[in-house]
Amino acid sequence: AQARTQGPRAEREFCRAHFLSPKTLLTAEQVKRQLLDSLADLGIAVEEPSANENAEKPAVVKAVVCAGLYPNLMKAVPIAGSTRYRFTVAGNEEVSIHPSSVNVTPGIVFDSPWFTYFEKVRSHQVFVRDCSTVSPVAVVLFGNTAEVLPKESVVCVNGQFKVTTPPRCGYALCCFRMLLEVALCQRVEDCAPGPSGALATASAPLERIPEPEVDRIIAMATALVISH
Repeated sequence: AQARTQGPRAEREFCRAHFLSPKTLLTAEQVKRQLLDSLADLGIAVEEPSANENAEKPAVVKAVVCAGLYPNLMKAVPIAGSTRYRFTVAGNEEVSIHPSSVNVTPGIVFDSPWFTYFEKVRSHQVFVRDCSTVSPVAVVLFGNTAEVLPKESVVCVNGQFKVTTPPRCGYALCCFRMLLEVALCQRVEDCAPGPSGALATASAPLERIPEPEVDRIIAMATALVISH
């Protein structure tokens, strides 16, 4: 935004310095406006300052992207004796990160073994495009079904993505996930009530949670994603 106020030349220089495509950024801005309009049509306030309070927290933004792109998850496993990684997606399919991505930088160390990605493409091999690391906690909280496998010390998300965690932590996360699902459904339903009722889609008990508690639950989820 600051570069834009300084004119087209400053914009181009900013994009070049940060390896960004002006055309892609323009498309992203247009999609953002469409999403904001859709939320406004549903009665969800998006112009209030509180709606943007987590914009400067990358872990939260990536958790939301993970939820939106699910089940597009990828896991990175270090190759012994090497600085390279083996990447797999659903069905244990082996893939590679597209060569145009900054994530193929030699010697790069990822802050999480989990990635969310936009799409897979096939040429001489299968590549994932537009990928970013995402917190393991976000995978458990915002994936599909989650089940603790205590003998393996993992939480199995959607029957195929195994997130390593001690059993006690896994059970606590799964219980909190159920509570978070109800809280989020309730918040959406209160903003945009519909005939079917958003709470009817939740897997947890359909009891209303007091609004202060909803705020606390969402704040706890935000803190968990940031700290893990």
